[in-house]
Amino acid sequence: MLEKRHGDHHNANIKYGTFVLVISLLVVCYIAVRNLTQPEVRARTKRDLRLPLWLSVLLWTALVIGMGVIHVEELNEAAKRFGRLCYALLPLIVFLAIRPSPLPRTFYLKLLPLHKWLGRLATLVGVVHGVLYTVHFVKKNEFYKVFKFDNFLGVIILAVFLVMVVTSLPFFRKRMYSLFYTIHYLSAWFVAIATIFHARPGVGWLFFWVALFMGSSLLYRVLASSTVQIESTEAMGPDLHRVTFPRSILPEFFVPASHIRVSRTLRNPLSWISSTHPYTISSLPSDDHVELIVRPTKFSLAHAASGTQFAVYGPFESLPDDFFSTANRVLVFAGGAGISFALPVVQTLAKAGISHKLVWVLRNKAGVSEVESRLGETPTDIYITGQDPFLGEGVVYAKDAEGTAGLLSEDMEMEEIGQEDEDRERDELDDLLSEDEGSSSQDSTKGAHKNKGKDQDNGKREASQSITYHDGRPQPADTASAYFLNRSAPEGKWILACGPNGLVVTAEQAAKKTGVRFCNETYSM
Repeated sequence: MLEKRHGDHHNANIKYGTFVLVISLLVVCYIAVRNLTQPEVRARTKRDLRLPLWLSVLLWTALVIGMGVIHVEELNEAAKRFGRLCYALLPLIVFLAIRPSPLPRTFYLKLLPLHKWLGRLATLVGVVHGVLYTVHFVKKNEFYKVFKFDNFLGVIILAVFLVMVVTSLPFFRKRMYSLFYTIHYLSAWFVAIATIFHARPGVGWLFFWVALFMGSSLLYRVLASSTVQIESTEAMGPDLHRVTFPRSILPEFFVPASHIRVSRTLRNPLSWISSTHPYTISSLPSDDHVELIVRPTKFSLAHAASGTQFAVYGPFESLPDDFFSTANRVLVFAGGAGISFALPVVQTLAKAGISHKLVWVLRNKAGVSEVESRLGETPTDIYITGQDPFLGEGVVYAKDAEGTAGLLSEDMEMEEIGQEDEDRERDELDDLLSEDEGSSSQDSTKGAHKNKGKDQDNGKREASQSITYHDGRPQPADTASAYFLNRSAPEGKWILACGPNGLVVTAEQAAKKTGVRFCNETYSM
């Protein structure tokens, strides 16, 4: 009688990989049902069905480790088990990174933190798999087997995993986002395919789901994209540029403050290994063009000549479904090019007769006149920092990384979980509201000498009955407290924030303090 080559345990681990896959699909269903039944941005009085990130990561870690050690009798059996569990995590990891998310009422950026942590967990499990197999070969005096093709392929796969983790860390990703994305994308395909030739028994069923999610994302991009030419580009100042596309690229109606994704044309091979860039639409559906307000970046729409072709798809909604139907009093904070999100919001609120106020923070007044005429009677406080709010002494907000200044965030900084995350946010809040020497946070006297000939009152400059200029920085908590003071119950009260992460964090803190609903766009990596 012939003995099975791999012994009795050859196929025993398949069920564990299948179990992780089933749990992953159930998690996807849970997210879909949760977002359908509960608004992403909720009133504080309603029960939150979302699990904290730290708890989700803890549960997944406990599940995978538990599955890796249960009913294990031999070292090589544990090694095989952890290898299969590592690959079984890939379908969910890939699904969480699909942009836009195929789930209803789900903005994919909200899923990226779990995507990142599950990727790190998969790498850790892969390291355990490799270490256990190495120990097994050493104990059997068979270390030479590491260099067999199918086994050594596993070493390469693990090395690729480690490269993906290192390049996804903030110090690398923020400085070289395009390189990070290319490495990440190509590595994901390599790992998915190479494991087919490495794993015994095969992982065909798991690969089917990975290929389905990655392939459907590519197909959607092909079907949804259109190649269009820039109509015009115009410098609004040294920091902001206005870019217009033909109105025909979007449907007759879209929700104000939606965004589109822009890339090189699909005929360019580099477009398939490069990230698309999300830009908020600053124009309204009734306008005769599609307008973007951006900062100059390496992916430079701002410097593209009229007639330059790009691939565009969208629009994708950014506001909660019930925002315009429930809002009755709204406070909007915008930082720099975040005005591209704020402008269509306040214009729509003004037309609907909904009480609102805008607070806009930027480096200098150049280009503001382009926006003033569109603010109408919107009560607006414009804060001029007198310095680069993204760099230099007295940092106000974290600088946008490559390709994201004036766009939606390509990634959300949630690298720490639990108490460390709370500490980071508090530190960032302190940085945002920190004061330059000799200046106050609300109205800087430092910049007063720059405004000779203008009416000034403690650093304030009146532009019109509805627009007030300030030197320095706002205090979001104080502004929110004053705006919502002595108002009725929080239902219908909103704070929106659009801009760098620091501004969003402080605005969210203000929303929690005043007990109103909150929505944001983060312009950072």
